[in-house]
Amino acid sequence: WWNVWLGGVRRSQDSEWEWVTGEPFKFKGWYPGEPNSNSFPSYVTLWRPRTVQTHAWDDSSYPTHDSARRGYIVEWDTETPPAD
Repeated sequence: WWNVWLGGVRRSQDSEWEWVTGEPFKFKGWYPGEPNSNSFPSYVTLWRPRTVQTHAWDDSSYPTHDSARRGYIVEWDTETPPAD
């Protein structure tokens, strides 16, 4: 894979980044120089540059950007196990 969508979106130039779950957008793991997209909406993707062995966030104009269509991360709630 190259890019996977993490569930973050910025709907317009005047809006803030937000999670599709409605959770507060606190942690940010942007690659140096990111976010830099001027296309909206923009989507947070987990990106691994081909020349660097690290993972960082990138903003992408998904779904029109081919490299952003590689996958996505799914989050779901689980029940808390009962206490013994």
